[in-house]
Amino acid sequence: MKIMARNLLFLFLFFISPLHAQQFKTVGYVAMWNVDTCTIQWDKLTHINLAFANPDAAGQLHIDGENPSAIVAAAHSHGVEVFISLAGGYLQPDWESAWNYWMQPEHLGAYISNILQYVQENNLDGVDIDLEWQYVNDLYSPFVLALKDSLQWAGWPMTAALPGSYRYPQISAEALTAFDWVNLMIY
Repeated sequence: MKIMARNLLFLFLFFISPLHAQQFKTVGYVAMWNVDTCTIQWDKLTHINLAFANPDAAGQLHIDGENPSAIVAAAHSHGVEVFISLAGGYLQPDWESAWNYWMQPEHLGAYISNILQYVQENNLDGVDIDLEWQYVNDLYSPFVLALKDSLQWAGWPMTAALPGSYRYPQISAEALTAFDWVNLMIY
């Protein structure tokens, strides 16, 4: 009985240890068109995701024409990491069209290159993917896996915003495990 209890304790500690080793994260999504850096409680955040970047017809990312440099500088001065959040829950028709075009296998490499360039040029710390509901299609998993390879090579993490009550069948298990962490939408 003692051996069995000790083995169960060992198994429990073995499986629970990685959970304790993970750093707790507090992530805020910041709408670039309506932000005052003076009102953000930086001490309560570990990360912010700039909402939301979408490609134009040429595959270049834009956040509604906003320049993120001021908020990136403010976040970094408080020790908060800044990710670009791609897509959002609603895509305007031209954004949806651009997403569908640039996620095609023959265009994916150029699009990922543009994403990496955007991250580097804007001194960002990673990428968050926030494609939701009808925008999660069969192109999602190949996009995630290809982007992860490039981001990992550059040393940048990749996260996703996913619903806490629904598992998109289009997201493969391999793609799901490619994320460094998942931000659950449980509102």
